[in-house]
Amino acid sequence: MHAFITGAASGIGAATALRLARRGPVALADRDADGLIATARAVADAGGTATSHVLDVTDADAVAAALDAAEKAGGPVDALAHCAGTLVAGPVLDTAAEDWAAALAVNLTGTVHVLTAAARRMAERGAGAAVVVGSNAGNGPRVGLGAYGASKAAAHNATLTLALELAGSGVRINVVARIDGHPHADGVRRCGRRGGRDRRRSGPAPAGDPVGPHRRRRRHRRRHRLPALARCAARDRAGTHRRRRRHGMTSTETRFFPPEFAARCRAAGYWTGETFAAFLPDAAERFGGAEALAAQDVAGNPVRLSYRELDAAAAATAAGMRAAGIAAGDRVVLQLPNTAEFVTVLFGLFRLGAIPVFALPAHRRSELVHFVRTAGAKALITAATINRFDHRALAADVAAETGAESFVVDDAPFGAGAHGTPAAVDPEGLAFLQLSGGTTGVPKLIPRTHADYLYSVRESAKICGLGPGSRFLVVLPVAHNFPMSSPGILGVLWAGGTVVLGTDPAPSKAFPLIEAEKVTMTSLVPPLAMLWLQARAAGGAGASADLSSLDVLQVGGAKFPPEAARRVAPELGCRLQQVFGMAEGLVNYTRDDDPEDLVLGTQGRAISPDDEVRVLDEDGAPSRPARPGCSGPAGRTRSAATWEASTPSPSTPRASTAPATSCGSCRRGTSWWRGGRRTRSTAVARRSPPRRWRTTCSPTRW
Repeated sequence: MHAFITGAASGIGAATALRLARRGPVALADRDADGLIATARAVADAGGTATSHVLDVTDADAVAAALDAAEKAGGPVDALAHCAGTLVAGPVLDTAAEDWAAALAVNLTGTVHVLTAAARRMAERGAGAAVVVGSNAGNGPRVGLGAYGASKAAAHNATLTLALELAGSGVRINVVARIDGHPHADGVRRCGRRGGRDRRRSGPAPAGDPVGPHRRRRRHRRRHRLPALARCAARDRAGTHRRRRRHGMTSTETRFFPPEFAARCRAAGYWTGETFAAFLPDAAERFGGAEALAAQDVAGNPVRLSYRELDAAAAATAAGMRAAGIAAGDRVVLQLPNTAEFVTVLFGLFRLGAIPVFALPAHRRSELVHFVRTAGAKALITAATINRFDHRALAADVAAETGAESFVVDDAPFGAGAHGTPAAVDPEGLAFLQLSGGTTGVPKLIPRTHADYLYSVRESAKICGLGPGSRFLVVLPVAHNFPMSSPGILGVLWAGGTVVLGTDPAPSKAFPLIEAEKVTMTSLVPPLAMLWLQARAAGGAGASADLSSLDVLQVGGAKFPPEAARRVAPELGCRLQQVFGMAEGLVNYTRDDDPEDLVLGTQGRAISPDDEVRVLDEDGAPSRPARPGCSGPAGRTRSAATWEASTPSPSTPRASTAPATSCGSCRRGTSWWRGGRRTRSTAVARRSPPRRWRTTCSPTRW
């Protein structure tokens, strides 16, 4: 089988390419040339064969040329996986004309270009199969996804129409777009069932009826669908209000955990009186002149700071932000690269008692506007240029659209002033808003408290064996939850180690940095880990660097193939630690004393003895051991809520008591939260109090 995969540089497209490469050669197409190189290397690393084609799907001539080149290199294309797409988010009234055009050009026109070009070739040969990756946003209305959902709905219709037209040609065409992830999926299902009952009652059409049964059915569905969706949404809102009252939450008070649950966590010693406002001053007092940070500033100059110097820099930044009008309780979107300014601004915000809202460097206007409005942010802090993109202009656009202030750290907006003392904040109050891993929509904002997040940081540092001699390299975006706290920069600074920030994860840059800084630990996602293995084996640029100081390589964020995991120790000369975590709180690690099969084939067990992971089948019942299912965590380290803007005032956010996830929700500490990750349980032959089997997570599909 020769498969042509669009959108193959990352995400679903890259994962599809790796799977299809097991069955024959694959042709990888994407406009991201660097991402194509990484995917092609991953395919080669797994024993497959791939050709790469830089392609913009909105160009019909380029699509035809790419297919011709692929068939010339690997033979007739008899399978198509169209995974390319673009996300445009925001209210319909606020979506600009160019954003509508971009969504339609890529998601609709691009789909038609690729699908028709491939299907025409398949139809001439009388065989072939095509799958278009759609979205549940195309199955019904979703707030904030008008342009995206409309373009996907149109793509669904065009694809299925072509499938009907080619039904007798031997070519199969399908759309993959699950309804289960839709926020009103239950209402949609009820509409379908109700329509079915009415059709059965309606009987045959009267003689001479010009409407006919099929058109009446469509009218019936249109008449009943939206009212059902409205009732479903109203019921969801009512349930949220009931949960808020049950947990003692009022319109002016936010509690992220039920009071009785918080009391148990305090009594067990999981939660303490520590806060992020005092985190760095406490570390400076304990570790003084020890090196805390080795990085570059936004101008590319090397920066080395001791704990004492880092605390002073954060205090000066806090004073400058206070002078600029940022105060305790203000929410501030923080979008900075892996530079020294990220750390000083972050701890400056903590010192003020302000609330950071994390954004990744890759986020653009739609995501940033969403973060500012949803969080009710007062300001956006960014750099002038990140990865050659003009973030100064981007911040100005966001500020003009939302009314938030924008600060560019290159302009030194935060002058030195009186340092002052760290703010007095509630340990169980809101510390920051972290990002979830959104798929079809913009990322959700996850509220984390000082108490629950610092418990995760402390336990992660202990499990990972961090200490004053640890030198931790961060090449993933530092604002992401993984390099932030698992154990990440926070775990390293809590333990007295050194944080080394790298701006480029490529082996040619990272390997010499490991040698120069004597790095002992770093964390990667699987595609990067496989790229490092490939570079080390191929002897490319930087491959000759001395990596003998590297003791632990963490891999997390997705399934790491066991065949690649086995290569880490012999080729990189370090131990492998697999990690599974989510912004909502649960974090799993493999341990040093785990058997080799668990380290290579699972992502470990939860950090707390009171964390549990249930693996549920499609019907919600506990899955049998080693059978795949959905993970369902509950325990001491999971957040209770997602952040929403209250109405009618967007500047006064509130926390909802139900996480908005694709598979359901729960009340923190009183029932189970069902995750969307496919996994299977692996029994570990030991028990931990209170007499629960420890369960390792072994992902089967991401």
